[in-house]
Amino acid sequence: MDYNKNQSDFDFIATEELKAEFNVSENSKNKIQIIAKITNDTIISIYLKNNTKDSLLLSKQDWHLYLIQEAKNKKEEWKPIEYWSYSWCGNSYYSEKIESGKIIKTDTEKYNGTFETEIRFKFLINNEIFYSNQLKCKIDMIQFEIPEKFTKHSTYNNVLRVSNKELAEKVMFLEPNAIEEFSEKQKIWRNRIIEKNKTGKQTKSKKR
Repeated sequence: MDYNKNQSDFDFIATEELKAEFNVSENSKNKIQIIAKITNDTIISIYLKNNTKDSLLLSKQDWHLYLIQEAKNKKEEWKPIEYWSYSWCGNSYYSEKIESGKIIKTDTEKYNGTFETEIRFKFLINNEIFYSNQLKCKIDMIQFEIPEKFTKHSTYNNVLRVSNKELAEKVMFLEPNAIEEFSEKQKIWRNRIIEKNKTGKQTKSKKR
């Protein structure tokens, strides 16, 4: 398992063929449509269309869309094979305005291995989950395992400090409301520290 490294293609212009493909896709009625295509042995291109009548503010981090790759394990269960690496730099975050009907593109890594399965992409957009179509691919079974660098990630440990492993994994695997829950618990934790420091100072003053 590794963190997702998708990269937006700002020069992309949708072809008429791609536009027609969106019109007949199985999720053509979704407010946000996502089509993933294998470009070559190392890259999967993902196309996202704003299907609403209004413009869409799409949050990004350092030019990356919030997405991870999932795959079916031997039990046919969808499991993450990637996680999201949050940045703690305020300058990393911004929003891109996507007009109604516009199609944008991002490229992400295609894995190779010996286990034949299906993969899909999970997007977190405005606190909602959207999925791409499914693709047949080969991956390594080890990609289902959580690596040491996952549990050593600063985001994971920042969440652990104020909550638990369950919430830490929800944050890293882009679950809705996870960041909000973490922020709330962090606020409570900070307030406790402040109150504890106040109590300590008051106790010292009384002893004097």
